[in-house]
Amino acid sequence: MVSISGLGATITGPVPATITFSEDVTGFAANDISVGNGAASAFTGSGKSYTATITPTSNDTAVTVAVAANVAQDAAGNNSQAATQVSASYSKTLGAPGTFTATAGDASVTLGWTAPADSAGTAAHSKHQYRYRAGSGSWSSWTDVPDSDSDSSLADETSLTITGLTNGTQYSFQVRAVNSAGNGTAATATATPTAGVTAPAKPTGFSATAGNGEVSLAWNNPDNSDITGWQYRRKAGGGSYGSWSTISGSSASTTSHTVSGLTNGTVYTFRVTYGLAITEALRERGHGV
Repeated sequence: MVSISGLGATITGPVPATITFSEDVTGFAANDISVGNGAASAFTGSGKSYTATITPTSNDTAVTVAVAANVAQDAAGNNSQAATQVSASYSKTLGAPGTFTATAGDASVTLGWTAPADSAGTAAHSKHQYRYRAGSGSWSSWTDVPDSDSDSSLADETSLTITGLTNGTQYSFQVRAVNSAGNGTAATATATPTAGVTAPAKPTGFSATAGNGEVSLAWNNPDNSDITGWQYRRKAGGGSYGSWSTISGSSASTTSHTVSGLTNGTVYTFRVTYGLAITEALRERGHGV
């Protein structure tokens, strides 16, 4: 008799599985473990008991583990029986978005965040959602963060300005990431809109000019003395945006930056930001000599 244990009904990542024979056997190996929607690794054991780590492949899809007959022999040379296949649902929702902030403006609040740290592979998020409430009132319905850069993707949105709020009232805001397994954990922040406070405006006139292994970024001065510095990030071709990079020595009056170390002939897309106001890349440029 052979049994498989350790998976449970639902798993959210790699788990150890134990294969137990009714008596000591030899000849049992890692490739004797059949895994559907996953792989077995870190195989170890001897005698009656063996373990392996089962790593799922595709999110929101069942993982199966089976052991066929005749893969091991007892001391008398008898072949082992087949184990009953076990199945577990692999469903990994995401943790909370990172560095969630809420910056008050005049009758408005600007939200900013980063994608959850565990958003990757088949568990990667497809969009963010937000909701808010005034004081201790009822939460609004969850709403998708809109496609601000018109690139037909909601996954790359990391900021939102909510208008029409009441000055002097404290609001609570939540943002969560959504993937194929469902809704992730929400991050929460609060802010109180105040009359006379102007929310950061997006910089205008953003351009990208190609050079030899570099691109020169430029934008108009937003005339906001509260700006303490600038950041940019980029993506190559149809890939994902990298992390935000601080422009060293930048200040409220900075209006340009050159990004070097790029690959000639590759199309790059850029974004620049100060505070929480992000301008989506207005131009794409392939560059060469």
